[in-house]
Amino acid sequence: MRQLNFLFGGILVLLTSAFTIIKPINWKVKPNYSVKIIGAFDDKMYFKTLKAFITFDEEAPEKSKIMATVDAVSLNSASPEMTEHAKQALEIIKFPEITFVSTAIAKTKTGYEATGDLTLKGITKQIKFPFVFDSKKDISDQFPFVNKETFCGKIIIATKDFNVTRKGTPDQIIIDLVIPVTK
Repeated sequence: MRQLNFLFGGILVLLTSAFTIIKPINWKVKPNYSVKIIGAFDDKMYFKTLKAFITFDEEAPEKSKIMATVDAVSLNSASPEMTEHAKQALEIIKFPEITFVSTAIAKTKTGYEATGDLTLKGITKQIKFPFVFDSKKDISDQFPFVNKETFCGKIIIATKDFNVTRKGTPDQIIIDLVIPVTK
């Protein structure tokens, strides 16, 4: 009888572990994040204000969700003229926020890719956002000086797709993201 109880106990442990529910982790953005715009201009521009809701599981990225908003008014650069030009091109009074909401997240050979809706100047387009993330080890081999628990990636945007067509605006910009997080 004792062996039978031991056998049933072992089976119960195996079944319980086999049906363990994978639960994505809610990540909070640390204050030392970086959201830069890189384009065909000398000065790098950056957004000072980012709000994000990130629920992410490295083992089951398909159960993950990313929602992020940058305050377009917080755009800044080393050149006040360049900053003003960019803010006018983005029409920040009429469109004060830029948002991204993922619709799918998948693992790739080099990291992950979020597919989602980017809304800029009131225009929503589906984009792909390749990124890397590792909660256990540094990822500095792909992104120098980046620690673990940091989302890193670049989004390339054709400015005409979002009606950002003011004279002097580059044809495309790169949004470079380095987002350290904590549980």
